[in-house]
Amino acid sequence: MKHAPASQYHLKDRQEFYDKTFKTKDIQDHPSNYRSILKILEILRYAQDDHFKFLDISCGSGRLLQEIKDLTLKTFGGDFSKTALDLAKARCPKTNFILFNGEKLPFKNDTFYMATNCGSLEHYEHPQMGISEMSRVLKKGGKALIIVPNSFQWRHIVEVFWRGGLKDSWQTYDLHLTKSDWIKLIQENGLKVLKTYKFEDVPELIQWNKGQIKLKSFKKFLRDLLAKYLFPLNFTKQFMFLCAK
Repeated sequence: MKHAPASQYHLKDRQEFYDKTFKTKDIQDHPSNYRSILKILEILRYAQDDHFKFLDISCGSGRLLQEIKDLTLKTFGGDFSKTALDLAKARCPKTNFILFNGEKLPFKNDTFYMATNCGSLEHYEHPQMGISEMSRVLKKGGKALIIVPNSFQWRHIVEVFWRGGLKDSWQTYDLHLTKSDWIKLIQENGLKVLKTYKFEDVPELIQWNKGQIKLKSFKKFLRDLLAKYLFPLNFTKQFMFLCAK
């Protein structure tokens, strides 16, 4: 997969790229994947705690926060795309949204009990700074969940086997590492990895979209089913790391 170094894309350029993207399409995952994230974090244990502060870093259009918008806990979200935040504010009017760069969070030390960064850290110019900042704003013993792509995912292996190489990423920068390399990067920057999970596409044969039923490819359904339940962790599409400070 060909990628230009993140340093070639200044912050303003990347902001413009994502502002333009969010104007035409929503970057999102399947709702059940968001619910699985919250289940791993055991978020319902704190549902009625109005002192509990939850932060979604690089929250995009607020899809994860939408799943907990009716809970009592205090939710915060931030992104460097104003267009994405406008969408997020419409979905979650009670959440505190702030325009920020994930490499420099506008919060005091030890502010949050829980923080997430789901599928965005790999696009940072300095991902180690994003991890360090996440650690800084978490309280001692606070939990973090990070989702990042695997450089040795089965899709890449198959693509190289059949095509001889990987397609270019549609995003400006997209860092892929192995499980051990991600763990090393995370733990060198203030967080301890407690457990690693697979994060795959949800197998769907029938999709309900805006009141209409859509039949999906059986080949893709079978592929996603095998990947989610049979393929080894080290070959997963993305890693989901549950961490603690």
